[in-house]
Amino acid sequence: MKWKLVDNDAVHSSWNKNLQTFEDYNFYQSFQWGEYKKSFAWDPQRWVALDDNNKIISMLQGLFRVLPLKIGIFWIPGGPIGDIKTLNDHFFSAVSKTMGLRNLYYRFSSYKTCNSLNISYLERIGWKHSSLKVGAESSLVIDLSISEKNLLANCSKNWRRNLKRAERYEHYISHCSKYDFEELTSVYKSMLSFKNISKVYNTIEWEEFFTYFKENIILLKYVNDKGKIVAFRGCVILGNKGWDFWAASSSEGRKLYASNILLWTLLLQCRLRNILFYDLGGVDTSNNRGVFNFKKGTGASEVKYLGEWECASSKRLMQAINIAIGLRKRFYR
Repeated sequence: MKWKLVDNDAVHSSWNKNLQTFEDYNFYQSFQWGEYKKSFAWDPQRWVALDDNNKIISMLQGLFRVLPLKIGIFWIPGGPIGDIKTLNDHFFSAVSKTMGLRNLYYRFSSYKTCNSLNISYLERIGWKHSSLKVGAESSLVIDLSISEKNLLANCSKNWRRNLKRAERYEHYISHCSKYDFEELTSVYKSMLSFKNISKVYNTIEWEEFFTYFKENIILLKYVNDKGKIVAFRGCVILGNKGWDFWAASSSEGRKLYASNILLWTLLLQCRLRNILFYDLGGVDTSNNRGVFNFKKGTGASEVKYLGEWECASSKRLMQAINIAIGLRKRFYR
């Protein structure tokens, strides 16, 4: 097999199509995500692994950045897609040669279901399971292929009760537009007083995301009886999958049980767009038990992913990068 760096312009229309032929595809490896990250000083590099018959057996979109002292960062969120065994010496050699750098740090975060065979293989060829995680390695996934009646029946008694409570209050739910971005940011900021939030989108980031994803977004707002947005929730969709991506509720929104009715409405809209699997966007049972219980109340099944792995051209470089990641996590805590 061999790895090949593909021309971005050449695969603009085919990248996502090829991506969706693999079971473990996700929107972090979509063409749009790479273009979006360009706006934040990342250079998306798209690679395919070919077998002896020139058939694609793996794909990855790596976000590349050069630090001082000619140190390269190659971050692969959501990838690689396909055969994990292609992340071998051929891969390291191809990337290093193409980038023209000797000092490289690699990290990937796989959405493959965790299994001992893949873990053993990665450890054997020099990958290390990351001790400092950027994202969650477990999630909850809802099966949307069942009937609406069964979907509701799968929810816990308490979750259904809160959904009914939400329906009592005067409100309306509609799709967000660019004119709502400032108010959405305000709702995010209002949560800072009672929740630890590592990411608050500003107006420019909202606009950038909408520019690249367009038809791949469902973003709903909950408006109270005074015409004010007190909660919102949104997802990114690709193929027959959806991923919970934004969720925020002010203190008033929490009293109105807005999160329940927003998620329920979002799930129904996903069904109308032929989404069969809805990933609730990661879970943290240790530090965010309340969010876990809310998501678990939907009847979703817990899934453990292969998760985050790292490798570097030297042990010292890996240690330095992890110190930087730790400082960043502490800053946003």
